[in-house]
Amino acid sequence: MIIIGKEETIIDAYSGVGTIGMYLSSDVKKVISVENNKQAHFAAIKNAKTNNIKNVVFLQIVRMTMMNKIEILAPVGNAENLKAAVLSG
Repeated sequence: MIIIGKEETIIDAYSGVGTIGMYLSSDVKKVISVENNKQAHFAAIKNAKTNNIKNVVFLQIVRMTMMNKIEILAPVGNAENLKAAVLSG
C-alpha cells in the first residue's frame, strides 16, 4: 500500500480524462496530470471544471521514442509549461 498525504504532489502519467488523478486530488496537495492525447487532455480539463477540482494541473505532452529504447515525454508548447506545473501551488 502507498500512503499519500495532504502535502504530497503526485504525477498522473498517461492520465486520459483524469479520473484517477481527480479522485486522488482531495487527498493530496496537487496532481500533475500528463496526457499525450489531445482530446483526452481537453476532456480532463472540462471534467475538473465540471467537478470544481482546482488542485490539478494539466499538461499535454508529446511522446517520442528514440532508437526503439528511450522514451521521452515533452510538454506541448515549451519547457516553461512543465516548470510552472511543478513549481506552482
